[in-house]
Amino acid sequence: MEKVQTKIGFGKDKETKFVGRRRLADPFTLERLAKEISHETGIRQATCEMVLKYMVPAIEDAIQDGRSVDIGIGTVSPAISTKAADEADDVKVVKKRVLYRASKKMRQIVEQMSVKLITDEDDAEEPENTGGSGTGTGDQGGSGDGQGGIE
Repeated sequence: MEKVQTKIGFGKDKETKFVGRRRLADPFTLERLAKEISHETGIRQATCEMVLKYMVPAIEDAIQDGRSVDIGIGTVSPAISTKAADEADDVKVVKKRVLYRASKKMRQIVEQMSVKLITDEDDAEEPENTGGSGTGTGDQGGSGDGQGGIE
């Protein structure tokens, strides 16, 4: 995590504050995951990659059928938001999305994860980034609505 200076508030009430933001690490790719699984299980890496790659369309099919999928590290579920109406025929779908709810074990892992604060003085080579506060908790996912989400 790094300390970032940002403006918080609206209009005349804007204040400059420091917030913590997660520093992005190299992505852990599907291929790298397959290599790790292969190393731990003795199953050929190509077989692991094939299974992991098929997992995506299998989850997509289940979501399209309106089902939740427990993927071991959490549950992926379809969700909709609707606008209330006086008549059933007038109900309108406002938003469709996919939610991810981390498993209890994954939430515990994130909660126990070590965090090191980095200031500009500690890492002068990195360009200063003044965007967003990045104060999400990981459980909120991409939707930012506190329900978790993959969008």
